[in-house]
Order: sequence, then C-alpha cells, then structure tokens
Amino acid sequence: MTYHPPQRWDDNGTVTTVGRGQEFVATLPQGEGRAVEWVAALLHDAIE
Repeated sequence: MTYHPPQRWDDNGTVTTVGRGQEFVATLPQGEGRAVEWVAALLHDAIE
C-alpha cells in the first residue's frame, strides 16, 4: 500500500484516499526516462 499520513486513517482501520486512478506511485531505476516521457505525453494530450 502506498504511503498515507496518519490523518487519512479512520479509527476503524480504513484509509481515505483520492479517487481510483488518481494516485500513481512508482520506483524507477536510475536514469529511466520513459515514464517521464509517458506522463509528459499524457499531460500534453490532455491540454490540447
């Protein structure tokens, strides 16, 4: 599970997160640029 600060956790053990698909967490190898290019292309397409 991704990191969530304490204020997002409810007393019953559930966590409040952003809507599905709005959270993205990745650990990339050093020097890996393909993910950055992919995100840049998504953002570029979204504003056109």
